[in-house]
Amino acid sequence: MRFGIPRGLYYEPFLTEWKVFLESLGHSVELSPPTNKEILDMGVKEGVNEACISLKLTVGHSMYLKNRVETIFAPRLMNLDRWKRITLCPKFRGLPDIIRVSVPDVFSVNAYLGTSWRRFSFYWKVGRKLGSDLGKILRAYRRAREASIRVFELMKLGFLPDEARTIALENREVKEREKKHGSSIGVVGYPYLIYDDYVSHSLIKRLTNLGFNVITPEMVNPKEIEKNLRALFKPLFWSQSNKVLGAAFYLFKRPEVEGVIHISSFSCGTDAWVGRLIEFEAKKHGKPLMRIVVDEHTAEAGLVTRLEAFTDLVRWKKGRARA
Repeated sequence: MRFGIPRGLYYEPFLTEWKVFLESLGHSVELSPPTNKEILDMGVKEGVNEACISLKLTVGHSMYLKNRVETIFAPRLMNLDRWKRITLCPKFRGLPDIIRVSVPDVFSVNAYLGTSWRRFSFYWKVGRKLGSDLGKILRAYRRAREASIRVFELMKLGFLPDEARTIALENREVKEREKKHGSSIGVVGYPYLIYDDYVSHSLIKRLTNLGFNVITPEMVNPKEIEKNLRALFKPLFWSQSNKVLGAAFYLFKRPEVEGVIHISSFSCGTDAWVGRLIEFEAKKHGKPLMRIVVDEHTAEAGLVTRLEAFTDLVRWKKGRARA
């Protein structure tokens, strides 16, 4: 069977794992390409008007794959928390149904991925539904996890998702990315926003070209994220929001981090909480913070102007501190 996997919402961190697993079972997989105007236009046209740009883009990516594959692989992400106490944004649970409105052929299985056993149970259900035996599923699962772990290890070294995915799938050996001698800036937000060059207008690459080291939540040790979340009376209700918040708290404490940029999606309900808490933490540590809210109408020129002003502020503040 020929599967298509859209780059959108929280599918982004699982792209490598799902691709390797399905291909190891003997199926072919096509990932949708990086976001472009055609995909965005399709998502805006077919998606729900009140939805965030991330949901519209996922529909657009699915529409792109519609006539190129037999079915869209769209698991219903239910939970990523070990104790099932923290949930995900409702759009993740309803995503297969939302896609199915525009693309009828959708392959979906409920995914509880908070523990190793639950994760394997998910792959077991997928494999059995595709007619594979236990031995084949176990081998495919092992290869998928090895590839996924390699991708996350590479991202900790500073590689972006597409770079890390290519290196992992080609099984190449690489050295740790050389860091610049200038300041570091933290960029926090959901992976389907900060790593989407079309939506973020290549924010990470622009910061790198300006001479800054960029640190994202995926480059922060998960134990540090959990440790910094203890500052809250209790964690938030959403897994990915906790990751963004914990990473932001950690980055504000790091002396080498001169400022933080928070990228948010317009009409994102979870970020109404996250953004405000990040603002409080920035004031507490006296570090510059810029919040960028994106949607399908965000202009590149305006974002670049704000980014240049922010980086000038960071440099000025650092120079003043040294004086």
